[in-house]
Amino acid sequence: NGEVPFVTIDDIHEIMNRMSASIGAIVILIFRGLRENKYHKEISTLKVGDIKGNTIQTNDDMPRTITLAEDEAKYISRLCKGVSEDDYVFRNESPKISEEDRRKPLKTWALLNKRMRQVDEVLGKKPTYNMIRKSGEVYSIAKQLNGNTDKVEIIRAIDQCFRQYGVIPSDSEYIMKYKGNSGIAKRRRQLTKLYQKYTEYVTV
Repeated sequence: NGEVPFVTIDDIHEIMNRMSASIGAIVILIFRGLRENKYHKEISTLKVGDIKGNTIQTNDDMPRTITLAEDEAKYISRLCKGVSEDDYVFRNESPKISEEDRRKPLKTWALLNKRMRQVDEVLGKKPTYNMIRKSGEVYSIAKQLNGNTDKVEIIRAIDQCFRQYGVIPSDSEYIMKYKGNSGIAKRRRQLTKLYQKYTEYVTV
């Protein structure tokens, strides 16, 4: 059916053009490497003060700096107007809830299901959290490589990607040092395959 099994950078631009930032920014943050699942709440607990210009500082078990494109940072900054640095970027603005509840982070399901599902219509596909995240990973690798197919360079790009996406600590040893049977080595091999598939679908 010709559907691209990835969220592309064109999809990201389409979302920014057509969706409110309180919805679209969720997709962008997953695409750029923030984690939001049962164990990590980097998007729901993201505070306005964590965003400085076009960088985001995460402070949980994988502290790292994530860089956004200029237009993405501008788009996300719409959510930071008129609030304090201590406020969450994603807030429940319903008039029905108490002031106390308004100060609590949104639940993961409210972000990933209730809000994010609204992008399906715009994109004509239903991107899941994992699909968006994997798409961001391969996009970041493709951007670093810029058409270079050298195996060593691909591994170096994956190493950088794993640091940005919180797969390994930013001060971790080089990924080739991880033993062949480790979870990291397995993910590296999976991502190499996925990147090859991606280059067949998408021209960066």
